[in-house]
Amino acid sequence: MERNGRCHERAVKLGLPCVYYKLNEKEGTGQVLDHSGYALHAKAVGGLASAPGLAGDAVAFAGETYVECPQSLRDMAFPHMEKGEVVSSITLTLLAKLPAELTAPPHTLYCTHAREQGCHYENGYLFFWHFYTGRKKVVLRVPVATLLGQWVHTAWVLHDGTLYAYVNGVEHCSAQFAQIQPGNCGGPFLLGGEYNSESTECGPKPSCRSPLQHFAVYPRKLSGAEIQRHMQAAGIKHST
Repeated sequence: MERNGRCHERAVKLGLPCVYYKLNEKEGTGQVLDHSGYALHAKAVGGLASAPGLAGDAVAFAGETYVECPQSLRDMAFPHMEKGEVVSSITLTLLAKLPAELTAPPHTLYCTHAREQGCHYENGYLFFWHFYTGRKKVVLRVPVATLLGQWVHTAWVLHDGTLYAYVNGVEHCSAQFAQIQPGNCGGPFLLGGEYNSESTECGPKPSCRSPLQHFAVYPRKLSGAEIQRHMQAAGIKHST
């Protein structure tokens, strides 16, 4: 795929694959990827990015504007698979700033790939449900008291069939992950907490307005130390 540096650049200057691409101007155009891994041209109008089959927020990261692109993790690994590289482990990271107050559920920080998913607040806890196996959700529950008004870095690491979750560098849970291919979207799992394995609907859905700032997928397992280094690069303090 040709890359026009004038139109877009990687959202994070770490030389790693990422879903967000920079737009030329707030009211300009940029290049993003669709769920099949091919380039689209998106236009940001009033902060909302749109393209055929794509709708999402244009968000700011490090003072620049980026556009959200719904993806499955298999799609993100596709450029490596196309080169014959084996992708047995993969890491997804999300970076969002929580509001100072959460008063009523649900509070959705992020939604993509046909169904809302991201972060739900209830009874003093944040519920992260970023993944759906086609059989059940993989849910991470974290006390919200120490996170309000702060940047929150969430990392999901899939390795040897086990999904590990880190919030601000701290491992909270792990779960066996069913390696199945729901719907007709392909891949072992998709981003989309409410995705129905019997449904063929897997196109993007308009995104909620959200404080999500960064979304990156790595075609390998990241260690806890690496996750912490990426957090530090983004100015996030490691939780204790």
